[in-house]
Amino acid sequence: IQGVLQYDSSRKAWHLMYNANPGKDPLGGEVTLTGYLPFSPADHNQIVRVHGRLHDRLVDRLQKPQYQVSEVERIQPTDFEQQ
Repeated sequence: IQGVLQYDSSRKAWHLMYNANPGKDPLGGEVTLTGYLPFSPADHNQIVRVHGRLHDRLVDRLQKPQYQVSEVERIQPTDFEQQ
């Protein structure tokens, strides 16, 4: 999935906002990331594509499954707009 990285400093957690209009999306357009997270505070609001899987046994504070990341690709804004 791809979207915009958001860092929650109070929870020390990375989130991926993949749908600005979540509508009927059961995950509300964002997932908490776990696993391979090669990010720094400078990556906040960067566009990335992550590969991995939803992990039903790891849930966030809202009891949604976390997304276990195995690979990260950084996306240029022009590439993201064409998707």
